Amino acid sequence: MSPFVVAVGSVKGAPGATTTALALGAGWPRRGEEASLLVEADGSGGSLRAWCGEASGDAGSGLVGLAAAVRHGADSDPGIELAAYAEELACGVRAVRGPTAGPQAAAAVEVLERTRFAVLTEDNSAAVVLVDAGRLDRAGSAVLAVADVVVLVARGGVDAMGHVAGRIEQVQASAAVVDLVVVGPSPYEPAEVEAAFGIGRVHAWPWDPSGVQALVEGRRGWRRSGLQKAARALAEDLCWRQDTGQLGAPRGRLGQIRSVGGGVPDEVRPGPVAPRGAGGVP
Repeated sequence: MSPFVVAVGSVKGAPGATTTALALGAGWPRRGEEASLLVEADGSGGSLRAWCGEASGDAGSGLVGLAAAVRHGADSDPGIELAAYAEELACGVRAVRGPTAGPQAAAAVEVLERTRFAVLTEDNSAAVVLVDAGRLDRAGSAVLAVADVVVLVARGGVDAMGHVAGRIEQVQASAAVVDLVVVGPSPYEPAEVEAAFGIGRVHAWPWDPSGVQALVEGRRGWRRSGLQKAARALAEDLCWRQDTGQLGAPRGRLGQIRSVGGGVPDEVRPGPVAPRGAGGVP
């Protein structure tokens, strides 16, 4: 059986796609011997080597080693195991880490794009393959088609929601199911954003720098953080929807999101939906 593939990315800036993918990997429910596996396929350069340090020094590991195997893909051994290129991080997540340098990362991602990221579905040693796709622009969008779910990550402010509004239909056109993680305070309720954008689910995540630090360092305290609770809730929701055949959701017409005392620019306002207040996301 092919693994469940979840791609995590953003449409602008750095709202925390890598953190979200890492937290999901650490919080994913283990099913028997199967566990999660994270692939850092951000064409602009990875973060996990800088955050977690070099684990093995093995030049053949990581995204570059995986891309080399895919590029030279011997016909006699077409099945490539992602786990062979992964390292276990301090938090317990197995990760195929990307290079920090942008050009090197882009070259590795380009190799995987040529095969439409088929390698993500070939290894059945993981219950879920989480792909940190970084910014979902031209370099990161090819992974959308192979993913069972795309988790879009954005900050909760008016400007950030405006950028999501401007790109959500483009992402939906390439992806089977799209969920949105809203990080930090927002004037919009999750249900209102779901209705406005016509996406599967909207998940409110806390802005939790201390939880992120504890996760990266593998400290036990991270499991008591708001970040852990949010990650576990999202992982369990995705698992439940997959198991019950309810991943797909109606995609309503993209609606307008208006802020108090300002607003999203007119060009990204197809229809009327207004927030209930300017408080933080619960």
